[in-house]
Amino acid sequence: MIPAKPRFKCLERCHFCCIWRGYYQPPNRVRFNPKTGRYSPAYEYFLGKRGTELQPSEVRRVKKLAEKLGNRVDDHGQPIQYRMLPSAGIGPAGSGLTEPERVVSYQLMGRTEEGDVCPLLSTVEENKRSPTGSLACLIYPERPLICKAHPVRAILAQGKMKSKAPKFCLLDLSCPWVQKNLMDGYGLRDPFPIDLVYGLDCNAMLRVQRGKYSEASPEKTLWLYATGILDREDRSRYPQPYVGWTVWGWDDLK
Repeated sequence: MIPAKPRFKCLERCHFCCIWRGYYQPPNRVRFNPKTGRYSPAYEYFLGKRGTELQPSEVRRVKKLAEKLGNRVDDHGQPIQYRMLPSAGIGPAGSGLTEPERVVSYQLMGRTEEGDVCPLLSTVEENKRSPTGSLACLIYPERPLICKAHPVRAILAQGKMKSKAPKFCLLDLSCPWVQKNLMDGYGLRDPFPIDLVYGLDCNAMLRVQRGKYSEASPEKTLWLYATGILDREDRSRYPQPYVGWTVWGWDDLK
């Protein structure tokens, strides 16, 4: 067990979560693959690399903040674009349906060909720095909820956060702080007791989840949007990744 309660705080000069974009991590179950028309084992590359998730209410605000930053170029002199795609939707699923009834979240894609590096992160040339010395988020005071919640990936507890019932979460295992402070002595692939760590913004993640899953019902299905973006080394294995909406289902979140 962890001997004392550590407090989450970004490490010096760490901007790992703003640079590296991972794949959606589905449960290891069998699902329908629209590329082949057959049922096959799920693999994490199916949906492609993910962007920074935005709630519908955040999209307009983030776009306005990006516009205020003006025309920017990356460290190679290429124009920085702010590309947004759908992320999750809800609605019925059935023959002939190709998209959800309503989009419940969007995603801001990375600025590189491999889908990495948030476009709202300062470039080396701009040299905007955070108090820890890392490259700074250019909209940090108004950053999205998903960024405020980092390194929490999901809240598994039921009921209100202020109740005395035990609370659990899933943590981002790629976060250097999590690796340095929590990896030893605890099986982090299992639900992690929130009370063992100070400084986690669990309420931000609760707001994200309520926005996405508040309308879960047997009549409506969860849809996810495949970006088709893969790391260079993965493209040889999946040269034509799937792009577009695919039915996922509420059961797949268990």
